[in-house]
Amino acid sequence: MNFFSFIWIIFKYLILVLVILAVALFAFLKFAPVFGGKQDEQTLARMANAPTYDAQSQTFHNTQAIPLMVEAEDGEDEPRPSRIATLFNFVAENTYKENPRRPKSPLPSEKPQVAALENGQFIWLGHSTLVGKVNNQVIMTDPVFYESSPVSFFAKPFAMDHLPQTADIPHVDVVVLSHDHYDHLDYKAIKELKDRVDHFVTPLGVKAHLVRWGVEPERVTELYWWENTVINGITYTLTPNQHFTGRSFSDSNRTLWGSWVIEAPELRVFFSGDGGYGEHFKQIGERFGSFDIAFIENGQYDKQWAFIHMFPEQSLQAAKDINAQRVVPIHWAKYDLAKHKWDTPIKVYLEQHSTIYPELIVGTPVIGTTFSYDNLPNSRWWESVQ
Repeated sequence: MNFFSFIWIIFKYLILVLVILAVALFAFLKFAPVFGGKQDEQTLARMANAPTYDAQSQTFHNTQAIPLMVEAEDGEDEPRPSRIATLFNFVAENTYKENPRRPKSPLPSEKPQVAALENGQFIWLGHSTLVGKVNNQVIMTDPVFYESSPVSFFAKPFAMDHLPQTADIPHVDVVVLSHDHYDHLDYKAIKELKDRVDHFVTPLGVKAHLVRWGVEPERVTELYWWENTVINGITYTLTPNQHFTGRSFSDSNRTLWGSWVIEAPELRVFFSGDGGYGEHFKQIGERFGSFDIAFIENGQYDKQWAFIHMFPEQSLQAAKDINAQRVVPIHWAKYDLAKHKWDTPIKVYLEQHSTIYPELIVGTPVIGTTFSYDNLPNSRWWESVQ
């Protein structure tokens, strides 16, 4: 065998390997259940009548036209990376164990005592996952326990003394979902929790994912902005926010996103989900008056995506706009999804608190601990983390 024949054989095998990999990737993207399901005819009909749904592109849009990724601003010499380039940069950085943005030591946390919850008590499980008891009902928001991506090697949660597990959750009356991004809708967690959940409330279009993962359609209520449903004496209203959705490159904005107002006779709660700052917060405050407690996004922000995630100063202003009496900043302390250090959001938030909204009572619970909405903990537990 001469040299050129050898090279030709190697080339053919290389092409074969590349074809196999391409077919495998296509099959994964096309058929893997982690990417969710397709909407049924009833949901599609409701979507077609939604004011912020475009029938031609079959996508939802925000009330104001905003860019997902901000290009170079005045004074910057070079344009910022594209959305795809930013994603690949994060993949590379998150597979590097010495990423300086991540904590070097485990975060302090406790095993959540969900069964012992009393009315008005909550447990923060990191990021945007909360469990609380309201009007004798156990309510859970955006249950995410595993990696915040479709693959197991990327975007893993930070190490903790007790990393919350789905086994820690014995029963949930209602799961509240804000949108279908991986750091808010966890395929594996839903599969493990679904038989312990009585009902799900979601933005329009998200039901399809749950149904594909084994949840019966009758256990899911989908809503559009400002619509509400009453479950066991508690009113759940989907309210607007400024964000986007999608679980693959081909389904951007095919489902709706939103924030939530949860109203019981003795308690009114706001859950922000994800989103940039906008006039919708003032609208929510005008419609509902005030909130006993709010859980508002504060983390994973950057100038490059300034319209779809809030900076700490904006998060404080949002709390002021909705007339929140108390707030627990969320969307931090679990994943590295932005360019800031893991604890920067809470540090900046507390620094700006007295300037923007000094009357606001701010809670900073340790992950997994139980706290009452009217007696919020305020320890600076992150200062002990390396």
